[in-house]
Amino acid sequence: MTLENLTKFIHPGEKILFRFGIGPVFYVWQVVVCGALFGWLGWFFKDNAFFWVPIAIAGSLTVLRFTLNFLFTHYFITENRIYRKTGFLFRKVIEVEREEIVDIRSGQGILERFIFFTGTLEFNTEGSSEIELNLTRVQRPYEKKRKIQSIWSL
Repeated sequence: MTLENLTKFIHPGEKILFRFGIGPVFYVWQVVVCGALFGWLGWFFKDNAFFWVPIAIAGSLTVLRFTLNFLFTHYFITENRIYRKTGFLFRKVIEVEREEIVDIRSGQGILERFIFFTGTLEFNTEGSSEIELNLTRVQRPYEKKRKIQSIWSL
């Protein structure tokens, strides 16, 4: 995660108590698989620049996208809210107030559990039948859920 100053996204008088982002293992897997796939394609078409150059550009842009997503996705908790900030050029900040949250769920699919070591945290709010806030690709989601519950004394 970058050392970006996240205090400009929170309400006055609040303090960030806990912050995390996308699990680094997930990012590394993305880059390795992308590198292997585009590397193999580039090697396969190495004698034909008509195919090799677009493959190299596409591979580089894909790795850049994964890297920006990893570096500029932040999840952070204050005394009263939870925030999800995404984006590099076009930022998007979603916040949910602590009093509105009625349920915190954590889950892992089979690939998330055994390969990526990540999962999802879902925050359900009152008055809504849908999940209000999803924090995806979180490393050790059950541990993060317990940490959030202890911070908020839930």
